[in-house]
Amino acid sequence: MGPAGTPWASGRRVLLFGAKSYQYLGTRERVTAGGKSYDQWQHVTAQGVVDRVLRRP
Repeated sequence: MGPAGTPWASGRRVLLFGAKSYQYLGTRERVTAGGKSYDQWQHVTAQGVVDRVLRRP
């Protein structure tokens, strides 16, 4: 759990955005498995725009 008053205080999934650019950076959530809790982070390492499906930028 996060500090009281923060969006992740309940441990649910939180979307993370850059403070100035508002660019999507990833997610954070608390996962419980086998009686233990783990903080799980996912982040974007690269991104691009294409005009057709299955094309590489």
